[in-house]
Amino acid sequence: MSSRPLCYDSVAPATAISIAAVHGTTSVRVTLTATDPGSEKNSGSGVARTYYSVDKSTCTSGALCNRDVYSSSTAITAQGSHMVRYFIQDKAGTLEKEKSDNDTVP
Repeated sequence: MSSRPLCYDSVAPATAISIAAVHGTTSVRVTLTATDPGSEKNSGSGVARTYYSVDKSTCTSGALCNRDVYSSSTAITAQGSHMVRYFIQDKAGTLEKEKSDNDTVP
């Protein structure tokens, strides 16, 4: 039987969003940055997955609903108002509470 070190990851991970207009176009680029501070010793288990959606209904982080797995920045090109919802899960299974940001493409 092999042993693995215990991970006391008691702090929820966190996601930051950055939205920037794409010069010369009518689109915006959405970038998500995930961190996992873990415990008071800043030794988190690490980010497992970042989930996001554009213009889909709200759902609890535990349900995952119609969320896509984020891998790189995403462009929103359709004109109008758009709701971006996002959260992450760390390797210990801790989920961040879903966040949202409303953005407009001119």
